[in-house]
Amino acid sequence: MSEPNVATFNPTDWHIYRKTRTIRAKLMTEDFQVETLEGTMQGRAGDFLCEGSRGERWPIRREIFEATYEIVMEAKEGSDEQG
Repeated sequence: MSEPNVATFNPTDWHIYRKTRTIRAKLMTEDFQVETLEGTMQGRAGDFLCEGSRGERWPIRREIFEATYEIVMEAKEGSDEQG
């Protein structure tokens, strides 16, 4: 199957989407390593470690995270739980 030529797409063919799943995330203060669905990935201090609804984890650079996500709920102090 060949890739479509995006240059020939009419702008009215495009739809606008927003991510609707919530995730857990933690701003990391040290470099870290995490097992992801794609294999082992490296994160740096200042990156976020994210966790999806199925327990999958991945690192994401802070500037990308902050442009993509907004906080919904603060974690309770001294707890792993949210809310």
